[in-house]
Amino acid sequence: FFFGGLHHSEQYFNPHIAALDSSLLLMAVLGLTVPSAFAATERMDCFVPCKANEIVSISHATALLLFSLYILLLFFQLKTHKHLMDAEKESIEEDEEEDAEEASMTLSFALGALGVTTILVALCSEFLVNSLEEVSATWGLSEVFIGLILLPIIGNAAEHATAVTVAMKGKMDLALGVALGSSVQIALCVVPALCLVGWFMNKPLTLDFHPFETIILVVSVLVVNSTVTNGMSTWLEGVMLIMSYCIIGIAYYFRQESNFLDGVTCICGEACCAPTP
Repeated sequence: FFFGGLHHSEQYFNPHIAALDSSLLLMAVLGLTVPSAFAATERMDCFVPCKANEIVSISHATALLLFSLYILLLFFQLKTHKHLMDAEKESIEEDEEEDAEEASMTLSFALGALGVTTILVALCSEFLVNSLEEVSATWGLSEVFIGLILLPIIGNAAEHATAVTVAMKGKMDLALGVALGSSVQIALCVVPALCLVGWFMNKPLTLDFHPFETIILVVSVLVVNSTVTNGMSTWLEGVMLIMSYCIIGIAYYFRQESNFLDGVTCICGEACCAPTP
């Protein structure tokens, strides 16, 4: 919105696609908020025993529903309502015509390169995660701030550059498809998939986030939803979103890690319960 608004006074995009992505994000927020809300209310009374197993069950059921919704979204986009994606498809085709080059690799070679790249990215991610503690101690930053604020900027640099480039060209449908599409993918696919993988591995990975993270998630989605509902964008709306990210970053800069699973005793107001064996 910001960089596109610097080159164009007003930019217009398909409000139906934007509204669909916003609704999907709100649906994901509902799915991620309910387990946290259930856990928070059950732990408010110090005399109520922890219901960690119930929280795990709610998380697993919610993760299944959210992941199923993502599968249905793919069917919606690729089959039943493919025509709604024509605007993004036309933008991509225009870019391909501008930078038309003859294909220089076969399908098998491309798939092999993709596989090798995926393995290398996985290894780099593993090294990156293992170095967080050292970086946190060296820079004096919390691992929460590094993981939630800095890493997304660095890790999604290519994606951000693509969104900015196409927005500056006035192709806001494609820019929003890149920006909102990745958020929907994380919320409806990656997070539920991780919860389900933990279930199959017999690991108590739940959707029980801390109330602070839950509130940040809800408010962030509401802010994004309010900026895309009218089908038009300006540079001021871009500034609003950037400032929202900065406000969240400032809060996480002063926030320290919370150890939720240090014990099995239920402490009033704290998410400290662990599932019973």
